[in-house]
Amino acid sequence: MDWIKQNRFLAGFLGIVGLGVLAFGALFYLSWKSYKASDLSYKREANVLSNLERQDIFPNDENLRAVTAAVADYEAAALELQAEAATHQQPLKEGLTEPEFREQMNVLSEAVNAAAQQGGLSLPDDFALGMESYKAGASINSHAIPLLEWEMQAINRLVTHAIDTGITAIDHHRRDPFAQEQPDWKPEGSDDEDRDDDRFDDDGGDRLDSENPMSTASGVLSTFRCELTLAASYESLQSFLNAIAADDEYFMWPRRFRIENTIKSSPLESDLDKPQQLQGAEEGVLADAQILFGNEQIVANLLIDFVRFEDPAADSSAAGDNGEDEDEA
Repeated sequence: MDWIKQNRFLAGFLGIVGLGVLAFGALFYLSWKSYKASDLSYKREANVLSNLERQDIFPNDENLRAVTAAVADYEAAALELQAEAATHQQPLKEGLTEPEFREQMNVLSEAVNAAAQQGGLSLPDDFALGMESYKAGASINSHAIPLLEWEMQAINRLVTHAIDTGITAIDHHRRDPFAQEQPDWKPEGSDDEDRDDDRFDDDGGDRLDSENPMSTASGVLSTFRCELTLAASYESLQSFLNAIAADDEYFMWPRRFRIENTIKSSPLESDLDKPQQLQGAEEGVLADAQILFGNEQIVANLLIDFVRFEDPAADSSAAGDNGEDEDEA
């Protein structure tokens, strides 16, 4: 302490130098740490860049030309398939008026109910091919009439397959209305177009399936969904599924399929027929086994999409018209 008192200037100078050394050391340590982190990040990014440059996906001119050609080939193949699929579907009746649709709806629903009764198929009360609300007098959006007529014919085709394949009953049928049926729906491109395309239930409730996996495919196809519960034997249900899969007028796509056997227990011995003489065998040889599998009475719940492919020519024309409008603007 005496030395500091006697050499105040030198002590102060040495103190300042010491603090400077400590501060410099701290700054050096922080700078070195930052440098090591930056160096590590640089080397990591350099490795990533080096790996990308050695891959075919690197965005250079050669790879861009290859990707562009591949996308063009895929688009051409998709349009060709879309055009081919469109030739196997029933055309829309664009000029159909509401009175004509209602008359056709009444005639067709009466005919299908009569055919079902004659063919032994039980249908829900007041069944009208999914158009029950319209048959009861609900108003119809004019934009929806061609699609409603097409879907009504598709449901009629579905019920016809059920009659032909020996389905016992359709205990429940419900269709998922599409966007054009909403009163405030407007055609695409109009100034006040309603862009909320969420489907709604026929009685104002939620749609049948809140997550439609085909909702992103609207530029290629549209799906029209219905739900039905069938009572059938194993053979008739199998025949029904084969019939809708092979239909040459409508694309019917089962999206969900759940079955339940109404007969849950094995038959009692008293329920079986008495053994009979086995045909072609020696006297006294009896047929004491009966077929159990295939005699089930099944309840099946199906969710089916009627698929309608968009016309690629119409899409191209619309795109061309939009391009011309943009050029004029």
